[in-house]
Amino acid sequence: MADSPYSLSAALFRSRGYVVGKTEHWNAFARIRQDLFGIADMVAFCPRRRLTVMCQTTTRDHLAVHEEKVRASVPFWWWVRTDGIFTIHGWAKRGGTGRRKLWEVIEVEYFSVMASDGDLCVIRSVTGRKNEDDESDIVDIPEAFSAMPEVAPETGDEVSGNWAKG
Repeated sequence: MADSPYSLSAALFRSRGYVVGKTEHWNAFARIRQDLFGIADMVAFCPRRRLTVMCQTTTRDHLAVHEEKVRASVPFWWWVRTDGIFTIHGWAKRGGTGRRKLWEVIEVEYFSVMASDGDLCVIRSVTGRKNEDDESDIVDIPEAFSAMPEVAPETGDEVSGNWAKG
């Protein structure tokens, strides 16, 4: 069986002590593959470290396209703003001429932290690039995603905002 980006990412999370669940499925009626909230192929959690991660996994050639799609999504911003971690994996086989080719991953990770002034900051961290330093930077939260929806405390039902239920 050929290695798929999903199987490679699932194996990577498991090697780090995470429990992995697949969240994408084939919709036979629409003839499309559907992700959780339109952005996540899997959810992984690590009980020991108390972390929960949503992950989109793809090939390295499509990493930028997937990152752009994810960042345009309302659920992505809400997930990250509520202490969730979102990771995008870009996989490629690499190796020198005449050498065995091995799978390598670039990981783009998003998470939030509270700044000293009390504002919430979203951090983008990139690791796994050969011959380049890892990078981290603060991401501006787009105005359209800056307000969280108001919900009724007793039911959890949305009472305002533009979030499509379903």
